[in-house]
Amino acid sequence: MPSIFLFSLLAGLCLSPTSNASPATARDNDHLPQPIVPSKDPWYTAPHGYEEASPGSILRIRPAPGNLTAVIGSNCSAAYNILYRTTNSYLQPAFAVTTVFIPNMNIAKINYTTPLLSYQIPYSTADLDASPSYTLSAGGYPDIPVALGQGWIVNVPDFEGPLASLSLSITEGLAVVDSIRSVLSYQPFHLSPKTTRTALWGYSGGSIATTFALEFQPTYAPELTLHGAALGGLLTSFISANPALDGTGFAGNLPAIYLGLTSQSSSARQFLLSSLHPNNASEFLAAENMSYYQDLTYYQNQNISSYFINLTAFLLHPEIHQLTKNNWEIGWHGIPQVPLFVYKAIHDELVYVQYTDAMVDRWCEVGLDVRYERNTVGGHLAEYYNGVDRSRQFLTWVLQGTTEGEVVPYASGCSIANVTYGSDTSPI
Repeated sequence: MPSIFLFSLLAGLCLSPTSNASPATARDNDHLPQPIVPSKDPWYTAPHGYEEASPGSILRIRPAPGNLTAVIGSNCSAAYNILYRTTNSYLQPAFAVTTVFIPNMNIAKINYTTPLLSYQIPYSTADLDASPSYTLSAGGYPDIPVALGQGWIVNVPDFEGPLASLSLSITEGLAVVDSIRSVLSYQPFHLSPKTTRTALWGYSGGSIATTFALEFQPTYAPELTLHGAALGGLLTSFISANPALDGTGFAGNLPAIYLGLTSQSSSARQFLLSSLHPNNASEFLAAENMSYYQDLTYYQNQNISSYFINLTAFLLHPEIHQLTKNNWEIGWHGIPQVPLFVYKAIHDELVYVQYTDAMVDRWCEVGLDVRYERNTVGGHLAEYYNGVDRSRQFLTWVLQGTTEGEVVPYASGCSIANVTYGSDTSPI
């Protein structure tokens, strides 16, 4: 089981006074220093020798800086950043950060019966400084206080890692699994990898990270017991998304996807740079310093292929092709072992619904318990909001059970239904 990494050896080396966090009993994050962008915060670096720690081991922990508990609201008693050991897409040692929110209860009352929700925010960016552990302090995630209000601990990992490796989905999935390991192993929480009811939730880019986590968990982290997952706007494949995005309002996803894909290999990044037209390469590379919504605005309706000398040749290059083969499609690394709630807008413009239909059919063929809802209302962004209430209902069932307290599977077998729910526009 993961543990605090070489605690006695590294206490003086890698744990600053704010890093050596003790559990809070009140909303005490408000007085902490303001957050620093990850690229300039020395806390976001791994201690010497971290590679020897087991995946999921805690390398550093601190109360989350800034007024995070105030931003989240009265349902939150404390928030922590955990820096932990994980594994990248080349199966090499890596590290990542997660933010953990504690519900408004005396932390001494938290035990193995306290549910844990791992919430994968779709931050979809090649900019490290747009990672959730930093941007959460600006607010805008109402799902978190609602989950805390139900008495759940909420885990929000920076699953792209310290290189903002968007679309390196092995990295993302393993970072999710190891974030759960780290939270469950923190002894003051009194949680248990075997008995703590644990669910996952991800939409869009968060859904592919969640699905890769579910595929790898049975072999990568067999000591964990997971209980269910909600997958919205399911991103089944970056390969199928690419031609659909170019020249559209979602074109801004593409520069970040290619930059993330090449973020862990100097040779892959060099080949990307050599594949760009010199006259506008800097405009393409500007995505390294943009958040998801900045990407969408800046590159809106652009033909991203025009930045490349030959985009097809870039994608067929042996190293690039191997990266996309390993990281860009779900369904090839294992089979989820938990009940699933899948929700999708029939008119999703990012990844067409037929790809999700096909993935659900495959899961049903191998005997998974799946509830799949195809919404006739809205598109990709609208379904992010339209699916919230349905996801909460599923997650409540998974984590808390019936009104009598009995925890039972949300569904047995496969159920596929067209629904009409919500608005056809998003608030953003």
